[in-house]
Amino acid sequence: MNEKQISSWVRDWLVLSASVMIATWALGIPGNLATLLLVAAAISLLNSILRPVLLLISLPFLIATMGLGMIFVLWLINSFVFYVAWNVISPANVTFAAAMLGALFISGAQFCLNLLFGIPHKKISISGGNTPPPQPRPRSRHREDDNDAIDI
Repeated sequence: MNEKQISSWVRDWLVLSASVMIATWALGIPGNLATLLLVAAAISLLNSILRPVLLLISLPFLIATMGLGMIFVLWLINSFVFYVAWNVISPANVTFAAAMLGALFISGAQFCLNLLFGIPHKKISISGGNTPPPQPRPRSRHREDDNDAIDI
């Protein structure tokens, strides 16, 4: 990992930590700074491990709704991750309904903080290597082997 990747990871974690603080303050969930930072770290870890599995499980629903259920699925996944992270780290139990509201607050706070600090949206790109895409061959109007004619 290079320095740029590490600094962007730390920046994203700090934004997530601030978002978790805003959400817990808005919902009145008790917690100190260390707990909130640990919850943010747990959310980051669960997002990297558990989120792809949950998205794969929800794939039939997404196909059935032709992608229109994506916002609902992502909201439920974020709620589940917040619920699990908070209940594992903190002794204060959070209900799933509070986790659903917390996920909305976290998403909104992350969006606002990213806009405030000018953090660009994450773009996912998949490439197979450093080879450029193949270029189409130029087509000529008349080729040498077009002289053959088939009469029927």
